[in-house]
Amino acid sequence: MNNEVEVASRLARIEARLDELVRLNQSRGEDHEQRIRTLERWRYAIPPTVVAAVISALVAIFGK
Repeated sequence: MNNEVEVASRLARIEARLDELVRLNQSRGEDHEQRIRTLERWRYAIPPTVVAAVISALVAIFGK
């Protein structure tokens, strides 16, 4: 009987740890997705910014 109680107690602790790991993994996954979206936004914003900077520089140099 004592052995069954010990097994049940250990099983409950294992289940609690698994639940905690699942929650942690979900929050990290959400953070990871947010970081990827931020990087993708920057990736699409950089080329037009560079083109605008080059055109502005050319106008400043040759516009006079």
